[in-house]
Amino acid sequence: MVIKIKTYVLLIDGKYVKSFDGPPVGQAGAKNGWYTEVSGELGTIEYTDDIDQAYEISGRINFKSTFDRIISRMSEQGLTFESLHFKEVSMSK
Repeated sequence: MVIKIKTYVLLIDGKYVKSFDGPPVGQAGAKNGWYTEVSGELGTIEYTDDIDQAYEISGRINFKSTFDRIISRMSEQGLTFESLHFKEVSMSK
């Protein structure tokens, strides 16, 4: 049986996300509940117009992790946007 994994790139307001490693703003890690842990600074999102430089997302875990990164930046950095688009770029075996 061959399992095919789709690969996506992420566009926010028409710009490709290049990385989540821009200049840090805020803290990463859980800050509520019994086990409060701040594990480091939270990098800002860097953008590009070049699809070849875009951050690639594949697999269920990576997809969820990327979505969690966006949510963290919305709550910690005040990220807002009009459109969020996961664009399929390939399918690998």
